Amino acid sequence: RLKNEESKDDSIEYEEISVLKSDKKLKEMDRKYGILNVELKYLYVSITRPKTNLIIYDSDPTNRAPMTHYWDSQGLIDIVKKGQEKDHPVLSKAFEITEDEEVIKEKWRAL
Repeated sequence: RLKNEESKDDSIEYEEISVLKSDKKLKEMDRKYGILNVELKYLYVSITRPKTNLIIYDSDPTNRAPMTHYWDSQGLIDIVKKGQEKDHPVLSKAFEITEDEEVIKEKWRAL
């Protein structure tokens, strides 16, 4: 009986040690990758919230190249180059809304 009880205690001790080691690893990973983790959460929220379309703009072609290439290869995006904005079916509506907002602002300023 004592040996069985000892073996149970050993397994409990082993589990406690492994939990402590995993907690230490998690804290180290959180310290190393905390900013990345936060940014990925923001990206997740910004991608999952829109109901129909998501417009992403990045002015640096080098930074955007990997994701642009991946999303384009999956057929998930339309790449719109500078000057083509008003010809795109979705973006043209966004420009109409923006122009309407400018007109509204001017009317309010005139009051």
